[in-house]
Amino acid sequence: MSNLIPTPSQTVGPFFKHGLKWDSAGQVLSQVQSGRVRVTGIVTDGADEPIPDCFLEVWQADASGKMSQSPVHEDGTAAFARASTDAEGRFVIDTVMPGRIAMADGSLQAPYLHITIFARGLLRHLFTRCYFEGSDGVDQDPVLSSLGARAKTLVARKTADSTYEWDVAMQGSESVETVFFDI
Repeated sequence: MSNLIPTPSQTVGPFFKHGLKWDSAGQVLSQVQSGRVRVTGIVTDGADEPIPDCFLEVWQADASGKMSQSPVHEDGTAAFARASTDAEGRFVIDTVMPGRIAMADGSLQAPYLHITIFARGLLRHLFTRCYFEGSDGVDQDPVLSSLGARAKTLVARKTADSTYEWDVAMQGSESVETVFFDI
């Protein structure tokens, strides 16, 4: 009997631009007219260089805080979207402000986008969240409260009436690197 050698891991990509085209890139809006928000940002690596071939998947609650296992909520808004970064590492997500989601104990979380990140150099995709500065409950959110000073890496800064900026640092010091969740 011969000894079997484990197959080595391989990194993800870089095939996102070619293999995963998404017609509604970054669009979670569907036909909704009110409550629109735009999230823009840059994804950077450990050297603070932009990542031009990163891919973000977004899941979110509808405006009333209901999650859906379907890509479309009952109200017609999309629950799921994909966005990729451009040559400068920038991405845009056009969506509606999600509602507050109830936890098992009945407490409410602040509105957030659940984001999965795929990029070259990663052996596994990463999970994070994007909260909205000034949104209802953001100061009392149980997840953000558990993160201390690092919580700021998950909060998008409001730059205009319905526009937010949220940058993702894949690596860096604890004060800079975006918080990722092990789920």
